[in-house]
Amino acid sequence: AGLAAAAAELDFRPELFGTAVQRTLGALSKAAQYGSEGMDTLTKATGKTQTEWQALVKNSPTEAFLQFLDVLKRLNADGQNVSGFLEQFQLQGEESIKG
Repeated sequence: AGLAAAAAELDFRPELFGTAVQRTLGALSKAAQYGSEGMDTLTKATGKTQTEWQALVKNSPTEAFLQFLDVLKRLNADGQNVSGFLEQFQLQGEESIKG
């Protein structure tokens, strides 16, 4: 229910939402495992360590995704560069998942 609510709240196109979730979780997993500029930003924004993110992505991927979205929302609300944050995870894409 968490992901469906997130998709609806963000007005994402359902047919692309699953792909976006998979790409995001893959990027989070890689960043948590190997470290990255994006992971540094994420750990500062959430107060979680890289090791905690590794466990969260592995054991509670839905929660990891929702926390990632929460950081995106906060960055956007604060007028910060959301595109730059996504690029740190190599998640900038051509497709639009918004309806």
